[in-house]
Amino acid sequence: MWKRLVDASRKAIRAFPDVEPEHEVWTRAPYIVFLSTLDEVRDRIAYIESNPIKEGLPAQKWSFVQKLPV
Repeated sequence: MWKRLVDASRKAIRAFPDVEPEHEVWTRAPYIVFLSTLDEVRDRIAYIESNPIKEGLPAQKWSFVQKLPV
């Protein structure tokens, strides 16, 4: 299932004119991390939210993403 998702999404992303035909898109070896506590989940959310900012890009906001209650 993972391979099908990766192959289909790679093909779709590479179809965009500003994406190089050989762009990796996905890591070669996906890994799974199990989060056991609410603090671990919050930590990962903060890490993901800060990634665009670290790259000099604007923060991303999506209507379907909601903050966890404190």
